[in-house]
Amino acid sequence: MTMYAPTTPREVYLLCFDEGHRVGLVRRRSPQRVSLPTTRCAPGESYKAAIRRLGVGSGIRFGGLVARLDAASHGDGRRRKARLFTAYAEGQVRSMALWVPWRQAIGDVAHLDLPELEQFVEGYLAGWIPDGWITLTPDLGAWEARARSAAGRDAAARTPNPAATLL
Repeated sequence: MTMYAPTTPREVYLLCFDEGHRVGLVRRRSPQRVSLPTTRCAPGESYKAAIRRLGVGSGIRFGGLVARLDAASHGDGRRRKARLFTAYAEGQVRSMALWVPWRQAIGDVAHLDLPELEQFVEGYLAGWIPDGWITLTPDLGAWEARARSAAGRDAAARTPNPAATLL
């Protein structure tokens, strides 16, 4: 008998800075919003290969800090594994739609639910987070509450309305 472990979505994000510490963002078609450049890892693909595949052009230099993320997935409350790679623009990066101050970028990408992103960026730019690997974790209480809420909405959608059956 063959058993398979459930697959956890794996994603990579690129946090690219210019010389003024602005963050490069891309535009997403659906829904209309901006985001960090991101992609899912293909089955068996390493995080490093996925970030190279992201195709932001040759105008970047990768930084020495990578964040491990264990966060809630967009919309469905499931967990996802992700890596956040830092980089610097060394000229024009054509894939970036706009460059915004890093504090503004944190608000613009809040929909990505990246835990501790503001503290990560501030510490990285201020130099008190050294190069290497760091793990960013969500507030598990908030994550569990979101998951319970999503499960409750799913159960409510499957439960027939007793008032509707009386008619």
